[in-house]
Amino acid sequence: MAEQPGLGRLFGVLADWHEADFERLVAALAWLEAHPASGLYLRQLPIAGLDSKWLEQRTGVVMELLALLRGAVPQCDFFEACGLRRAPHRLRMAVLCPVLRRALGGLRDVEAPVPELAALGLRPRALLVVENLASGLALPDLEGAVVFMRLGHAAGTLAALPWLQGVPAFHWGDIDTHGLAILERARRALPGLRSLLMDEATLLAYRPLWGEEPQQHPGTTLDALTADERRLFEDLRGGRWGPQVRLEQERLPWDAALAAIGAALADAARRTDLEGAGTSN
Repeated sequence: MAEQPGLGRLFGVLADWHEADFERLVAALAWLEAHPASGLYLRQLPIAGLDSKWLEQRTGVVMELLALLRGAVPQCDFFEACGLRRAPHRLRMAVLCPVLRRALGGLRDVEAPVPELAALGLRPRALLVVENLASGLALPDLEGAVVFMRLGHAAGTLAALPWLQGVPAFHWGDIDTHGLAILERARRALPGLRSLLMDEATLLAYRPLWGEEPQQHPGTTLDALTADERRLFEDLRGGRWGPQVRLEQERLPWDAALAAIGAALADAARRTDLEGAGTSN
């Protein structure tokens, strides 16, 4: 049988495999070929002798070989290529308002798939987005507020929650290139999103608490940032204050952070009340 185009580049990988690994690979390919659209989760696959963790670590090889068997171009998405169901993306939220918690049976800390959260129909008066889990969990009760934590670059998923649209929203993250890139992505989902404690003044006020960003964000076009935020991003990238400077949000004194958050929420509440009064008139 003639060698399949593209198979040669896999020889270097496959040459180091043990016989048991080849047997698992053949079993996986045979099952996936016979069931091209099973709709199962990866850990549900009923393949004798196959450990799902083994497959999770070899998705690239499996996807390329499947494409060769089918005479197709390898897909970028393993789950689509194999006809498998992707685990639903989950968001972590804390309901900081005691009144809002009543609609959830008193739950404060909630993690659920995006479609289930979208169906909740909560009516918060303010939204906080914080980059780190610990910072969000440590927040005290705040009237009318909810906080989403540890979204990272998946911040765009907030656009799928209809009850957040039009709600005054604030983002508090690390002052480094990745933190500003995450802010930019979140603002694309929520155009009115305002940053908190992510400016040059905050950075310079806590110079003794600086750390080092292991690897800076490669992006150069972050159009959803404000002019000041974009300048801060460029200064961090350019090493204005030193190489790869970062100020992680959890390093800030907690009383100063809470004071800034409280002031921002109070100002948002005043604006909302004034807009409501203007509408009623």
